[in-house]
Amino acid sequence: MDEVVVDSNIILRFIIADDPDRYAKSEKFFNQIIKHEKKALVSILVVQQVVWILEKYYKMKRPDIVRNLLYVVLLENVEILDSTKNLVYELLQRYTSLPLDLVDIYLHLEARRLNSQLFTFDEKSMQMGSNFLATA
Repeated sequence: MDEVVVDSNIILRFIIADDPDRYAKSEKFFNQIIKHEKKALVSILVVQQVVWILEKYYKMKRPDIVRNLLYVVLLENVEILDSTKNLVYELLQRYTSLPLDLVDIYLHLEARRLNSQLFTFDEKSMQMGSNFLATA
């Protein structure tokens, strides 16, 4: 089985479907993932970039971003390169309901996982305090 590192534009074309040719190619690729013909390797950086582009450029609402991205990320043959599916799932779920950027939520989750503190000047993060992620 081929392992393929996936760039954000493949996921974006699949979600947005704004370019018929590229959508067809990305759809074919994800069908190969579903059929276990290929394995997709996705970086947390790609997840962040997809979220940012969908929110800032395409003005997609957070629940729609999360629904679309979770469809891709939770496919059985998708592996998160530099994190875990559980963390990405929690990250995206919290992104829907918290008034923070994805990276800020990710840093809070990592600080919690490492039993550490987050050092930041971000006002929203500081207002949330260290206990807002206590329960998953």
